[in-house]
Amino acid sequence: MKTVASPRRTRARRELWRWPEDIETMRDDVEHWMSERMRAFPGLSDGSAFMAEMDMSETNGEIELAFDVPGFRKEDLELDIESDRVSVRGQRHSEKEKKGRNFLRLERVNGEMERSVRLPCEIDPEKSEAQLSDGVLTITLKKAVKSAPAHRVEIK
Repeated sequence: MKTVASPRRTRARRELWRWPEDIETMRDDVEHWMSERMRAFPGLSDGSAFMAEMDMSETNGEIELAFDVPGFRKEDLELDIESDRVSVRGQRHSEKEKKGRNFLRLERVNGEMERSVRLPCEIDPEKSEAQLSDGVLTITLKKAVKSAPAHRVEIK
């Protein structure tokens, strides 16, 4: 006996899949997972690129992102903020170039870093602030003012 999904059930399943937000979230998760695996096996990567770890929190009016960027100076970082995405790029320079040293072990990751994060809501990029302190880049984003929800008006 063949089972046929009802149009109502199929539509409900489609609404559960929020395209493309779910794909973006999965991509971010895979990038994070791969970054962790590459860190565990330094021989698999030349150490020229890595991804900064991040925490995201929110209050009623703000979203705050905190990126771990130890060893970076503010001149080494670039920050791009859009209404629904934050991108951080930077480069940490290697100490391999120091003359007169014979390094026995190099475990710290140097090179380029890039991280792009989709935000859970719209923000106002003009009201954003960023601060670098003790190897942590803290970005404070003001949530965008939402328009009033639609409501039904009685016709007289």
